[in-house]
Amino acid sequence: MKLIFLLLSFIWIQGNLTVANQNFLDRTKLAFKTGNSQKILQMMGDKLQFGFEGEAAMVSGKEAELRLKTFFAANPPKDLSSLFQGQSKDGRQYFIGILKSNGGDFRVSVYWSEHPKEQILSIDISKE
Repeated sequence: MKLIFLLLSFIWIQGNLTVANQNFLDRTKLAFKTGNSQKILQMMGDKLQFGFEGEAAMVSGKEAELRLKTFFAANPPKDLSSLFQGQSKDGRQYFIGILKSNGGDFRVSVYWSEHPKEQILSIDISKE
């Protein structure tokens, strides 16, 4: 009986982690799809790696939000399609997609951590 309880508990916990992860992913995708840099800022940590067209730097969340706001103003999003999503070898979650905009198509890569809390660690945007 204890074994069944432990097994069911494990399944329930795994299911909840998957749902929580999916909610973070869905919120991230929606924020990019709608060009909402403020929502993306809410999902960032204090610092993150931000890359654009091959140039990457460690920046504050606020600086990343300003760069995204400028990007979205110049390239209003029309749609976001998923290419890949999963977990890297070091445990970070990732999403790679194509952001269609008035300014062309852009590959967007987002990496985030789940522990100690969900937060975006890296954003990279490059023209397709």
